[in-house]
Amino acid sequence: MRTLATAGPWGEALERLTERLGEGFVCVACGPRGRGKTQIGAALAVRVLRSHVPDRLDYITPSAAKYVSMPELRLQLQSSYNNEGQSAMTIANELIRPRLLVLDEAQRRSDRSAFESNLLAHVVDARYASAKKDTLVLTNETSTALRDKDAGIDASVLSRALECGGVIDCTGWPNWRADRRQAERGTRNGALTAARQRAQTLDAGAETTTKG
Repeated sequence: MRTLATAGPWGEALERLTERLGEGFVCVACGPRGRGKTQIGAALAVRVLRSHVPDRLDYITPSAAKYVSMPELRLQLQSSYNNEGQSAMTIANELIRPRLLVLDEAQRRSDRSAFESNLLAHVVDARYASAKKDTLVLTNETSTALRDKDAGIDASVLSRALECGGVIDCTGWPNWRADRRQAERGTRNGALTAARQRAQTLDAGAETTTKG
């Protein structure tokens, strides 16, 4: 089965981002669901973690890389409104601290508040100002929709990306989920075929022994 690191546009994007780690990039990956954006973000985070202490993830500082989805962040902020969790400033600082931040599901939502958008813009600006902290934003919106005034990603965030990271448009990519499922089915079918062939061989051997 192909792996993310060797598979077509996914591997190419992962390698390009890996080469730029430490530059302080702000990059936006956009496109329909299922195109492998989250897989790229997760793989990049693992590479950052392993670069701290190779092959010993149990010794890695949690500040090296952080993955967070917007729905998760929204729940944290709602708790802060009710004084039930961390303050909004603490939440923001935890997003600013890591060497790599992967922010997923950043597409437009009808229930997103101006406060959320402003907080994200603040986080990206603060990470940009640090010069060496990389930010990868993942959204299911199209590259055209990103430039709409009502886009899920704040215009200032997109501006930072265009300045120092760029936009990875995954729209034309094959469906990563479907491709992976097909490969997994092929692997399982191959294993079943091999098992049947072994069973047939054993049965044939037993039959020959019985006749002998």
